[in-house]
Amino acid sequence: MFHADKTNPFQFYDPRSLACYSDLVVPEGVTIPTTDEAAWNHFEKHRWIYLKLNVALSQEIRCAPIGFDPDDYPVFVKPICNLLGMGVGARKVSNYEEYKGCQNLSGYFWMEHLEGEHLSHDFVLRQGEPVFYSCFRGHSVGKGVFDSWESLNPENNVKTYVQNWLEKYLGDYTGCVNVETLGSKIIECHLRSGDLDKFGNFDLMQNITNIYAGKTWNFKDELAPFFLYPVWGEHGKKYILDQAVIQQVRQNLDFCQIEDPTTYYANPAGGVRIALLGSYDQKKCREGRKVLEEHLKL
Repeated sequence: MFHADKTNPFQFYDPRSLACYSDLVVPEGVTIPTTDEAAWNHFEKHRWIYLKLNVALSQEIRCAPIGFDPDDYPVFVKPICNLLGMGVGARKVSNYEEYKGCQNLSGYFWMEHLEGEHLSHDFVLRQGEPVFYSCFRGHSVGKGVFDSWESLNPENNVKTYVQNWLEKYLGDYTGCVNVETLGSKIIECHLRSGDLDKFGNFDLMQNITNIYAGKTWNFKDELAPFFLYPVWGEHGKKYILDQAVIQQVRQNLDFCQIEDPTTYYANPAGGVRIALLGSYDQKKCREGRKVLEEHLKL
């Protein structure tokens, strides 16, 4: 559950709102940023990584702020900083004519067009050393929209590249860090967990909590493959979900998040995420999505 309570140790998403995490023990005085807003405020030394232009420059990716035009195309155009997530404002620009439509976007930048697998890497670091790693692969359908995500072990060269980057730039950092890669390059970084709470694993979440409290890491289990299926709608439409239908879907899944309609503005160009469904059983994700899509006439 998202909240605005600054006295809550989980800022500003509390996993204890889920029944599987209700007994998490958080030592007094510990703060665990779980949103980009909170992480920006909490980790002053490392907040520079939220500036995507900095992340691109650190890898010698061809890029520049809007105002310094690219020499060739296609390119990606994005906000330099986006604490809302979900690819807000990002777009592919194929030629100079399209680029002219972006020249008034102060606070944006362009970077060379990358191709390849879109991966979301979750690391837990203790003084820059990884104590845990998980990864999801996204299946893009364009304009920032993903059909699904599945956990996997990526090729070692991508994982190693990310680890080396983290060692260089976050060598004294302790906590969760989420890194997104496209092909072999890092495209953005977040000082919080990406999807580790979705697994429903209490021991994992308690160990993450302990890391922020300066305790040792004791989680050694291997996580089974896990799947995430979003439900997408259209921008500008109002969607009302029947609570009985939500309960029907939720009881067959390991994770079910219904998005707050007041945050629909924080979505990619290709659609509005209405819900996110998760399970160790891919078939149940597909069935749950079908029920919601039929209910909402999507």
